[in-house]
Formats: sequence, C-alpha cells, structure tokens
Amino acid sequence: QHLMARVVRFYGSQFPPEAGIPMQLMVRPNRAVANTSGQQLDRYSIVEFMANDRALSTIDVALHELCHFFFANRTTSRVVAHRQQFLASASPSAVAAMHLLDEGVAAAVGNAMVPRLLDSARFVRLWATPMGLYTNPDVDKTGRLLLPLVTNALQRGQSVDDTTFTRDYIDAVGRAFADAATAPRLLLNQLYYFADRDVGPSVSNAILEAFRVSALYSARAGASDAPFEGRGDMSALVVVRPTSIPMLVRSAILSADEAAQLRRRLAAGGASYVTRRPGAPWTFVVVAATDSEAIRQIRELAGQSSVRPST
Repeated sequence: QHLMARVVRFYGSQFPPEAGIPMQLMVRPNRAVANTSGQQLDRYSIVEFMANDRALSTIDVALHELCHFFFANRTTSRVVAHRQQFLASASPSAVAAMHLLDEGVAAAVGNAMVPRLLDSARFVRLWATPMGLYTNPDVDKTGRLLLPLVTNALQRGQSVDDTTFTRDYIDAVGRAFADAATAPRLLLNQLYYFADRDVGPSVSNAILEAFRVSALYSARAGASDAPFEGRGDMSALVVVRPTSIPMLVRSAILSADEAAQLRRRLAAGGASYVTRRPGAPWTFVVVAATDSEAIRQIRELAGQSSVRPST
C-alpha cells in the first residue's frame, strides 16, 4: 500500500480519492500459453489467473495494469508538456523512450518492484530469466533499465515528468538500445496512420501485426486539408498510391523538395521515404500501387534494425 501510494504520486494521476477501480478476474482452464496476462480498459483491470494460482503470483500482473490506469489519468496539459520534453530532445533515442515509457514503468513497478518486495526469491528468478519481466524483449529491457531510475525517483519524490528523470531515462535508453533506438518497430509503436482512400483494411491489419502497435489513430486522404492537425506529436505512417505524391505536398506531409527526392527514389527502384518533422517524431511514407506491395514494404520496414532520414 505504501509503495503504490508513492507510485500514484510519481504518476501525478488525477482522479477522486473515493473512485473505485474494478478488477475483472478471468480464470484460464489450462496452460496452453505459459504466461498469464492482463489488460487495462479505462479504469477496468482485466487479469487472467489459473485455478491453482496463489494470490501473490498474480498481484504483479494486477498492479502492472493499474500502472497503465495511473499513466492514462493525468491531465491533458501535463501529458502534452511531458511529450514535448521528449520531442525537444536532441537524442536519437528520445522517440523510442517516449513510446516505451508507459509499458516500461509498468514493468519496473508491477513486474520487478512488487515481486522484490513480496517474494525476493521469485524476483531473483524473474531477473535471471531472459524476458522474465515481460514477454516483449524491448519492454523487458526498458523495465530493467527503469527499475533503478524509478526506485530513486520514488525515494526523492520525483514525478514521471520531472525533467531530470526524463533526461536520465532517455540517456539510459540510448545506452541500452544504441542504434536500435531508431528501429521502426520502436518509432512506430505508437503511430498516426494516414492512407489513400482506396487502401484496404489488410494494410492497417499488417501494420498492427508488424509493429505490435500500442496506440493507433488513423485518417483518410481527403478527410482534412491538414491531416496532422492534433496529431503532430505522433510518429506517422503514410501509405499512398504513386499518383498521390502531389497530395502529400498539398497536405504539408512532405515538402516539395522531399517529394522530389521521393520521386527520384521511386525512379531508382526504391519506394519508402523517411523524414523527421521539425519538433515532431518521424514520418514514414510508403508508396505502393497495390495493397500487397504496401504490405510487403511495411513488413520489410518493420524488420529494419535502425533508420535515418532519407536523402
């Protein structure tokens, strides 16, 4: 209880003290999948458990999901200001750090701090096991590097959006991930998807699968003259037909010079284009005549170990 009270202060969450947080316990009849999991839907926590599980063996999953609730229940102004700290950073690892923060802190608190406090022998086993904190290797690595940072922040009374904490966290991600901090799977873990009108749903399904997307917002060409308005702080994946390149300039997705570079890449056999918008995350443009070609490029992009802006 004392730990979670400090965690709430760390997040700076905003909700009435008397507000309840319902938890739905879902029994799973067999161990076809070795690990139980959980999900947070607004204030509702959904946690799997096995019939013979002890309460202490599932409390870490429950508190992990509760951390997502705390992270989501911050004021809009505070969230925007916090994201701007990452976007203003000159570090190549800043965008990946921003995208990994929610799951990383939840892993550090729920999957590391809680077992360390309640069952030290289990914590030692988890820490010694590859992906012992989380089944996604990027989140597992982030949870491990965040454990000492969050521990110190709780002791000092720092918040998750403290500028010193953010700077130290970005630096830690840079050291741990090195060049992989600019891997598309991290830059597009949260994304704004903008597509031509005739691009089919199979493309968005491929995006969700390839990048293991944690947050996706989407829009279609023609729906707005300023498609990035309100989503300028998100990395973007744009999928268009070759005939729509002029629309990218009219919509201010690419500059005229960038569009000319893209046409040269297409003429040379290339297809995708990567740029970094000023004061904003990355924009990836995929130009494909068919949905199947777009999916091929998306999967290829997701497999790249790092990227740089196109030239």
